[in-house]
Amino acid sequence: MNSAEALAMKAQVKSHPKEGDEVTLTKSVASLPAGTTGIIVHDYQDGEAFEVEFSTANKPALTVLIGSFEVTHAARH
Repeated sequence: MNSAEALAMKAQVKSHPKEGDEVTLTKSVASLPAGTTGIIVHDYQDGEAFEVEFSTANKPALTVLIGSFEVTHAARH
């Protein structure tokens, strides 16, 4: 993905997620399927990327660094 595509995708986000917000994956990342929800634990470069912690019933918590275009903003905590 080039920078113009990344900017276009970012423009589609209605509100900028912040640390502590819940987000949902828009595509599979690592061993996590699209639709998985997690909590932002760190925001890099004003929302260009996030460190998100995901917890599932059968696995220990997993923290993943993902681009802003890979999540949708679900809710503020």
